[in-house]
Amino acid sequence: MTAPFTIKSDVIGWVLPESPRWLISNKRVKSARDVLRRAARVNDVTIPDDVYTSLLTKSAESKEETTKFTMIDLLRTPRMRKITLLMCFAWMAVAGVYYGLILGMTDLAGDPYVNFALGAALELGLAAVGWAAMERWGRKPVTVGSALLAGIGCLASAGTTGHPTVSRNFALLGRVLIGVNFICFSAYSPDMFPTVVRGMGMGVVTAFSRVGTMLAPFVTLLGDVWLPLPMLTFGVASCAGGLAVYLVPETLGLPLPETIEDVENSGREPQRKDNVESESYTNPWPKRDPFRHVKRVVVCYQIARDGDYFSSILVP
Repeated sequence: MTAPFTIKSDVIGWVLPESPRWLISNKRVKSARDVLRRAARVNDVTIPDDVYTSLLTKSAESKEETTKFTMIDLLRTPRMRKITLLMCFAWMAVAGVYYGLILGMTDLAGDPYVNFALGAALELGLAAVGWAAMERWGRKPVTVGSALLAGIGCLASAGTTGHPTVSRNFALLGRVLIGVNFICFSAYSPDMFPTVVRGMGMGVVTAFSRVGTMLAPFVTLLGDVWLPLPMLTFGVASCAGGLAVYLVPETLGLPLPETIEDVENSGREPQRKDNVESESYTNPWPKRDPFRHVKRVVVCYQIARDGDYFSSILVP
């Protein structure tokens, strides 16, 4: 039986271009230059000529880009090993809780169809809020916070099994929040791995997530031993996954790591040899001014003092 709808790879190529980093690593400098120029034209920005002449050429000629990496490289260095192990554990916990709570929706009090539809609708709405929050406050606070709150909801559901309706509401809260965590964590995880092993790293953590999904149905059967045990297990696993994510670095406003050495040197003094402080195409986020809110209040006061109050609230 064939699939009712498929998308050919040549059609996708017209919509989604190849990654410039991948093109550079495969010595396709001209194609990478075309992709960057198209991106610059769409975003109405100007890329300096030295990006094309020096960055692309040096990256294409770099010996490290042509090195063949294996899964051993994910565990070879201390910082890379820490990130890999934490991400594997976090993905196994988060995926197991996510699919376990979806399967357990039919066992809660009330109409199972209403429970499932309500959980899916809330998850979609809060996922959009989660994505916006990640761009505002960072990847780690949103991902860790949603995992911990989901775990608390599951633990509260386990503690209120004597009140089915209350337990159902707490379980629904946990299901929605772990769904938000799952979606946000999917966007956060690739930033953890450098370009040279990013695909390999995501493949490893995805494999561990499948281990969690395979264990999830067996966890739901623990209710035959003790009724609160499944939600208790999911709550502990969700909190443990959130704490694991807390130990990995934040990536908002930082350039993506290119090599394993970049990961090992992250958090130390910058290794840049130039004094250029402008934004790069790999780091479009400007440096945050710690006094920006104070300056905003001062400007708003000055404009309001002059009688134009409505313009004061529109000051960027």
